[in-house]
Amino acid sequence: MDEKSKQESAKAALLQRSQSLLGRPMSLAIIDQLSVNSGPETGSSRENLLRQIVEVQARQEGVEARAWVLSNQIAELEAKLRQMSQDALRMEILERNMRIAETIYASTLTQSAIGRFNQSLSYPQVQLLAEPSLPPDAIAPKKSSALLGATAGSLLISAGLFLLWLRPHLQGKSQPSIYDKVESFNSDVPPLRSQPSNNSLTTSNSLTSPMGNQRKDF
Repeated sequence: MDEKSKQESAKAALLQRSQSLLGRPMSLAIIDQLSVNSGPETGSSRENLLRQIVEVQARQEGVEARAWVLSNQIAELEAKLRQMSQDALRMEILERNMRIAETIYASTLTQSAIGRFNQSLSYPQVQLLAEPSLPPDAIAPKKSSALLGATAGSLLISAGLFLLWLRPHLQGKSQPSIYDKVESFNSDVPPLRSQPSNNSLTTSNSLTSPMGNQRKDF
């Protein structure tokens, strides 16, 4: 009984271990098929099993590497998608601003056309027959006229300054002195015909004395 119970417990432990390793329910028949020690071809079976294990591990590593690459690509694509969504939002805003600007431009252009039409109705139409052109030589001011005017102005100013300087000397020579005025006054007085009396002498002395004093003063 003890041996039988030990075998039963060993089988149960083997089934539980194989189920935990393989991840699915197992039976003793499947375990016998997978056993590498049961049968004459033990070496070849073991080699095949090891080869399959190596292939599975290599395939697993390749799948894991591919999964890692795919996860990186997914992250990059998600970042690009977020950037594209932001760009799309910005583009939508710019398109809306462009439509608003086009509407304003069309309205302004219409108003300008209406204004030009009203102006053409109010005023006669003017056309340019020939483009304006400048003469090759300057008409005014002429250099000769400017030099002549500057020379004449400088001469007039110099003559005026010379006359102002000469004026006091001319006035000093032409103005008569007080002595000359007194002599001319005495010459203009007529002499007395009658015999001068004492009173007349005193009178004449009184008349001539101031003159004499004036002469002395001068």
